[in-house]
Amino acid sequence: QRALPIQPAKIILGQTAPIQGPVFILDEDGQPVILAPSEIEENPQSFSISKEAVDENDSLKSAIENLSLSIKTAERLIQAKQKLILEPELVPHENAKISEKVEYLKLLINASDWEAMAALIATEEDCDHCLDVVIRKLAPIDQSCTPRDILRLLALRTSTLDRETLQSLGQLLKRARTKGSTAHLVRKLDEGLPFIGGSDSATRGLACELLIEAGLSKETLGFMDPLPEDGVAPANLKYRHAVYHVAVVTDSNSSELNRRNSSILAADLLTEIFSNSTIKSDLRTRSLNAFLELLPNLDEEWKQNWFSTAFLTQTGSINLLALRLIERHALLTKNRNVPAADLLKVLRSLHEIASKLVLLESDSDQRADLFNIIAQVYIIEMNKSLGDSNRTTVMGRRNNAIELPDLARICPDTAWLAAVSPGIRQPLANKSIQVLANQDDPKKALAFVTYSCTDNSMDPNELSAGLIESWSKNLDPNRPDEDFFERRFVTSSGVFYPSMMGQASAPLTRSKQRRSLKQLADVLLEFKKLGLEDLDWPGLVKAFTVSHSRAEVYRNEDIERIFGPIADLDPEISIELARSLWKRLQRNWRDPSVQKAAGTRRTTKEIQQEVERGYSLGQLLCESALNKEEESWNARVISANLFFDLGEFWRELDPDLERYIPQREAAFSNYLEASSLYVDQLKLGKQSTSSLLFLQWFTTALGASELSFLTVTTSPENDQVLKIIEVFDSLDPLQKFAHIEQFSSAVEGAIARVPADLRSRFVRHAMRIIRNHPAGTGTKRLALLYDDLKSEVEFHCQIDGSSDVGVDPFGLHLALRYTDALDRESKGFDIYLRNQVYIPLAQQPMDYKDDLEGRIREAFSEHFEIVAIQFNDPNFKPYSFNRPGWMEKSFAYVIMKAKDASVDLIPEVRIDLDFEDGTNGSVRIPVTSPIIPIVASTESIPRPTHGTQQVEMTLDDRELEKGYLSLEILADGLGVIPPLDVLVPGLNQAFADSGFIPAEANALLDNGLNITEMHDDLLTSVAHASPIVAKTERSWTLRFNQDNSTLPKTNFSFPLVSPGTERVCKKYTDFDIVELDSSQVTLQVTQASSWLWWTFFASLLALGTGWLFLRKPVEEFNDSSKVELPSQLSGLSLVHFLRQLESKQLINSDLLNELHADIQLIESTHFSQYPAEDRDNPSLETIGGKWLNSANA
Repeated sequence: QRALPIQPAKIILGQTAPIQGPVFILDEDGQPVILAPSEIEENPQSFSISKEAVDENDSLKSAIENLSLSIKTAERLIQAKQKLILEPELVPHENAKISEKVEYLKLLINASDWEAMAALIATEEDCDHCLDVVIRKLAPIDQSCTPRDILRLLALRTSTLDRETLQSLGQLLKRARTKGSTAHLVRKLDEGLPFIGGSDSATRGLACELLIEAGLSKETLGFMDPLPEDGVAPANLKYRHAVYHVAVVTDSNSSELNRRNSSILAADLLTEIFSNSTIKSDLRTRSLNAFLELLPNLDEEWKQNWFSTAFLTQTGSINLLALRLIERHALLTKNRNVPAADLLKVLRSLHEIASKLVLLESDSDQRADLFNIIAQVYIIEMNKSLGDSNRTTVMGRRNNAIELPDLARICPDTAWLAAVSPGIRQPLANKSIQVLANQDDPKKALAFVTYSCTDNSMDPNELSAGLIESWSKNLDPNRPDEDFFERRFVTSSGVFYPSMMGQASAPLTRSKQRRSLKQLADVLLEFKKLGLEDLDWPGLVKAFTVSHSRAEVYRNEDIERIFGPIADLDPEISIELARSLWKRLQRNWRDPSVQKAAGTRRTTKEIQQEVERGYSLGQLLCESALNKEEESWNARVISANLFFDLGEFWRELDPDLERYIPQREAAFSNYLEASSLYVDQLKLGKQSTSSLLFLQWFTTALGASELSFLTVTTSPENDQVLKIIEVFDSLDPLQKFAHIEQFSSAVEGAIARVPADLRSRFVRHAMRIIRNHPAGTGTKRLALLYDDLKSEVEFHCQIDGSSDVGVDPFGLHLALRYTDALDRESKGFDIYLRNQVYIPLAQQPMDYKDDLEGRIREAFSEHFEIVAIQFNDPNFKPYSFNRPGWMEKSFAYVIMKAKDASVDLIPEVRIDLDFEDGTNGSVRIPVTSPIIPIVASTESIPRPTHGTQQVEMTLDDRELEKGYLSLEILADGLGVIPPLDVLVPGLNQAFADSGFIPAEANALLDNGLNITEMHDDLLTSVAHASPIVAKTERSWTLRFNQDNSTLPKTNFSFPLVSPGTERVCKKYTDFDIVELDSSQVTLQVTQASSWLWWTFFASLLALGTGWLFLRKPVEEFNDSSKVELPSQLSGLSLVHFLRQLESKQLINSDLLNELHADIQLIESTHFSQYPAEDRDNPSLETIGGKWLNSANA
């Protein structure tokens, strides 16, 4: 099976559901009623839309009885009304076919046109029956009914309502209450409607029944006759009064006194009805339902008296009540998405019954049967709440579970155990213990264990183990990360972790830790008092473990307080405690972030001391186990794990081989000794076949004592793998076959827990042990797959040019090469040139590009100075090369140079490629580049130039008056730019010819080499360039002083550049750079003499000017002497010119403000850090010309 590289997750665009607006209709008062679409109940399997197969020979009555109606919604109501208006031809004539009348009848029903419907069926002899049939069919499906519709239907009556039709109308009215006021309907009933309401006692009774069915029990008061003082009254009247009083009790606005009085009155009436076997069963059932609603609100004294009386008189009332509750529970569990509150309400009522019955002294079978049924209901609900069932019922329907805190408050107690049959006591006690222990109440749970010790039908050891296990689950503050890797499971969609059932635990503080340890000690002491010997020691050790904070290492005194002196511990306890220590020392206790989160404020040194104390305690426990049981290979294995992990911990702190190597040697020595003990016991028949030792040994040999902690930096101990093979080879053929079979199964089961980047190494070394064993077929398939992947992909590394690199910069190509088949199936490898890549099997986005850059720098930085790294564009398409069936995708171009001449090779670079391996998991295949020999001890051979290079030289003579001349050189091209002396060989000679020599300081500033771009456009512009060559640039700044020993030259000739290179000459003019047409430029150079002479002449000039100034007044400008603009006009020269005009008073004083404004404009345009916009500003020539004319005027 071909493996596929993991691809980034893609966004799946969903469709937006159409927005369905509310529908408005009018109630009986003309007020709009809003019908929301959400009010439509979905029940398509019961009420599908269908065409009637009507027999034309049947009557309309028969057709109505067989009528099938669709769900009546507000939308259908509006559509039907529109259709009646727009299509009047739909009205059937008198002799129309029955099918036409039926279709028209459906339309009238959907349009709620009850009068027209009644007129249509009025032709039938039994029209009231037809109307009743329609009402019954509408009751479960009409979602648009309003109180006005009920009023209209009642107004159409021509005969008395039967019970079934009355219930249907009540069901419709109950739903209609949310769509309008019922006050108008109640008034009309009081006034009287046909055959219901009014002044007649019988019809008012029907109105009362209708209101009860609709849930309007408080409205029935005005419709009922008063109860006679002697108490003799019809059962119906008693029921109506009882229901009214139940409504008073459940009304939150009723006073406490009224609620109490009404509850007693209602209870007396209802129990009288459903306890009387002479009353019709329908009324008894309704009375029983009303009593169940009332039961939670009844007075405690009344309930106790009634239960006692009812049970002693053996009227069957209690059985009837309990069975009705159980029936309601069964109905609820069959329905979809039943709220947990409804289930809790039933269970509370059952708890009420059981709690009262348990106080009655009776051994009758009736009482036992009742308790058995109640107990079974409890067991069902406790299973759901504890997560022991799949929470589904028939037809895939799902119910919500009752929350454990609510269930714990009504949990059975030990008194129930004596009341139920022996076969139910153990499961009832077991589930009750789990519920109570989950709520951190071990004392109440312990009472069940205590009772079980006096009952031969119960197993106290099983109950004690269940108590410890459940209490541990609730107490464990480490559930999110303890057994993290063991709990995960991998699917093709990603890695998932099952959610924990029950309540989330709060963080375990030190005070809670002490309290939990004390509770555990008390529970264990109670177990010992009860004489329990076959205790679940692994469970007790787990309870001890989870009683600790994640940041606290076990203490000797805590162990001895709970389990006894360490030296006297049972070997099984010592081994379990040592195993728990080993696991926690690996994960939480050494992690500074865990310590910080727990608020311990321990320093690094203190954490180290705690961890070392934990390893010492673990070894002490192993030693205790070995002293008691010398042949315990399990203790040897745990000891080996502790030795190895302590060595790894020390190596992380300080890779000191003097401490590290002895720990590893002790670890592997213990594994070997454990295997010897195991084999001896196996040959004596004392030990069954087990692969635990060898899988642990094998894992440690790969570099970590636990699979989840394998890393790429851990190195395998191949000799240990050979020793495992030798142990297997020492067994007889049958035992060897069985052990390798178990080892193979263990390896295949463990692969999912191995990190992806270590999976190929894990499989490769496992196959050395499994070899050709048939049980290792799956592992062998993976090994072949991983080998195939490695053979179909390469990480190519190639020097750009000769391998004689010297200590100068050189280029290095990095590319991924792979087969055409892998390219087609993998959909490319561009994700490794991207960051923030989302893949299904990763917990967080992957920064592949940054990871690769880090590996490049890590591999090369020891012996090379990395100048620049440039990655290719991810969308750059792969290309073929001179290897049939293979493709190459350029990844990066690296420029670097050897740090010294002793470097003789380029080390390998690793890239990790992620693939799906067909096991619903992933594998990370490491691919390394080859090691390339180089020569750095000799001069570097010139680097290849892949295309036209350009050298831009900019001369700066602005400091020529001070004797300085500068040259800026910028070179760019494909590949590595050669050194300056190669690129511009005659540089110093060109300056010497102009009378300049290199400056004593800062003569040459090398600004370094940079990669500017790398993309496929370079291929089209330079056909012979390598596909992954980069465009680079390099710049220098040179500074020269005037050579005072020679005469200065007025011309400067730009030096020649190497052949095949384009030269561009430029020069600074003030603050501007202009490109020159010629390679020669004129320099404005004064006579070459010493600065002393320059100073002497300047002093003479100053003295002469002062003498002239004192000798006579300043001469006025002659009109004939004209002022001229500077020959090279720039911002600086023009400002200087304008200030000269002002100082020489050549500008009229009225124009000075305008002159200053122009000077400020020039300065803001040419010299400011934020130049002003100059689109509308005059040019320098315009400003200069204006003031030149003004001065010469």
